[in-house]
Amino acid sequence: VASFVYADDVVLLSWSASGLQLLLDGMNHFCVGLSLVISTTKTEVVVFNGPGTASTRRVGAQVLPQSASFKYLGLIFHESGTMSYALQRLAHNAVGACAQLRAKFRGLLCQQSFPMMRRLFDALVLPTVSYGSEVWGPFCSPTLPRDIKKMADVQIAFFRQLCRLKRSVTPAIIFRELSEMPWVHRWWNQVIGFMHRLSNMPEDSIHAEILRDNIADAQEHPSYGNWAGGIVKQYSRLGMFCVAQGPESCLPLPSGHPQCG
Repeated sequence: VASFVYADDVVLLSWSASGLQLLLDGMNHFCVGLSLVISTTKTEVVVFNGPGTASTRRVGAQVLPQSASFKYLGLIFHESGTMSYALQRLAHNAVGACAQLRAKFRGLLCQQSFPMMRRLFDALVLPTVSYGSEVWGPFCSPTLPRDIKKMADVQIAFFRQLCRLKRSVTPAIIFRELSEMPWVHRWWNQVIGFMHRLSNMPEDSIHAEILRDNIADAQEHPSYGNWAGGIVKQYSRLGMFCVAQGPESCLPLPSGHPQCG
């Protein structure tokens, strides 16, 4: 995949500096032909898992600056190659959405209605914190990474404050008594739904090709911890099979467990 394009938001991808320059030259030529101008003040180069600085990249005569990260469709992609920076931003946004929720509806006395605040919380805060969970959801292992735990804690803190609960009341009790689904479960629902939509794509579609490539990487390089590998790891903990294991998976399927492929 050499590019992501959504409206006028474009990402060009290459394994080499020379390859990236060819893509930049081609895009610039295409834009000039349509009397369009690439905004070099909004265009940056990010080198993933590479040396500290990249060779100079240009659009026409303009030298492009190098950055540590960029945002594409709301998610931060950092040069380190980890999702940690994106997750930190989502946690920050969730806290801000909670604060806005309380401030905006305090004057309407909505906080006096538990059902109302609960619906508003699900409508305004949950979508904010769950953005892109189809991509980063496989990181939700039984022991949550620090950044995802911060995100999950927003939900627990909200119910503690809304119900005026003591710290001694555990999250398990809160979820059981309120018949509430933990956000982690919701995020995994998103991941599984996304995985099955990909698996049902036509064989000749780019989406199906990317899924097959991701599965192949997970099988050949288990230590990489990619998207498909994260899903397989969680399913195997439950003794279950999933489509992300691929047709030639050698992972055993214990008897008595359902197949979710």
